[in-house]
Amino acid sequence: MAKPTRTPTKSGAASPPPRRSSRTAVVGVVAGAGLAALLIASADGDGATSAPAPTAAAPTPAAPRRDAPPPRAAAAPAAAEHALDPSMLSAAALREALAQYERDSIYPPTSHLWTEDTAGQNQPWNQTFPVEHLLDDRDGQETVFRFASDRHHVEHGEALTATIEVWPQGARERRLPVTFHSAIVEAFGTGRTGVTLTFRDDGADGDAVAGDRRYTARLVPSEHAALERAQRVRLQVDLEAAGVQRLAHLDFTYTPRPLLDLVGVEAGPEDGHLAVALALDVHDPGHYQISADVLAEDGVTPIGWITHPWEDLDVGRRTVTLTLFGKVLHDRGLAGPYVIANLRAERRADDAEVEMWWSDPRTFRTAAVGLDAFSPAPWDGPERRTAIATIQASIAEQEATERGAWQPPGSPGGSEER
Repeated sequence: MAKPTRTPTKSGAASPPPRRSSRTAVVGVVAGAGLAALLIASADGDGATSAPAPTAAAPTPAAPRRDAPPPRAAAAPAAAEHALDPSMLSAAALREALAQYERDSIYPPTSHLWTEDTAGQNQPWNQTFPVEHLLDDRDGQETVFRFASDRHHVEHGEALTATIEVWPQGARERRLPVTFHSAIVEAFGTGRTGVTLTFRDDGADGDAVAGDRRYTARLVPSEHAALERAQRVRLQVDLEAAGVQRLAHLDFTYTPRPLLDLVGVEAGPEDGHLAVALALDVHDPGHYQISADVLAEDGVTPIGWITHPWEDLDVGRRTVTLTLFGKVLHDRGLAGPYVIANLRAERRADDAEVEMWWSDPRTFRTAAVGLDAFSPAPWDGPERRTAIATIQASIAEQEATERGAWQPPGSPGGSEER
């Protein structure tokens, strides 16, 4: 494929905070493993250095937010609001915090190195959240029900397959017959949508084995006019087994219309980093964040992952270039070819709809490439330089305070505002 024309990404750079003494520019302390990492203030924006704000508040009635994948922690600490006056810290503690920050921020927030310690930050795409509770909690008569689905995010045209089974506690192999009084799709805040489901055990329409008492229902959200708008929803099932009746709920999200089509991928070294250019046909304009995993040649061993900055995409052919920072590849120590996998995108919620999701299950292989193509230099972005300079200034002021030489800005002989 011919290399698509690249369109520049919006910088999303936040405007600098008001000028202040470096003693009060240090804004918080994050404790971990007995160490502290200090963060500096910055305005929230859509650039590469700040994580997006929550896309939607919990609806009414309130329910646990399980509709988005767990957050992916940035390689560099994110900015925060003022939380602690640095005068509460000693100069030694500030120096320790600076050293910790310098160690933690060697990669930009968009690039992540896979290690045993960071593995939990990159959760599997579209993992499910089954519900398993006691149905009958009377002593000696305990039964358990399990309500599960094959996916949590249902993309346009896809089906959600949900299953319910009930068994005596401690004897799952002895499934019990279940009666279904109703099965509906309910929207948070508005109630019933009018969409109903049928749970079956006849080996048809998604049910794996007839007569195994593992009941199955299948739903294609994008086929229902009542679900033409992305909203917070759940399955609500009124079930009965062994004389006990109760309601069971299972949350899911869905995409009611096409968002993106991936028409081409080109990946290879560029300026010391791994660039992954995605040619996309955008059907639904909006604010998107695109992510991808980078694997070793075997397609299994993880190298790292990319979380591209949020970007506005208009309708039509667009190119988005993801970048895995060169030092990530250098530090992982595995030469290419590499496999680009688990391409996925979130369309940010707006005033009319909640967030929606897109993914492409295909994998893409790069050409063979040696580690010498990637820079071993640490990240030196302006945000990192500002953070380090701010903490260093606070260290100097705290040292002066501890010597009894520092005076607050505005006082006779005090230092000027920075």
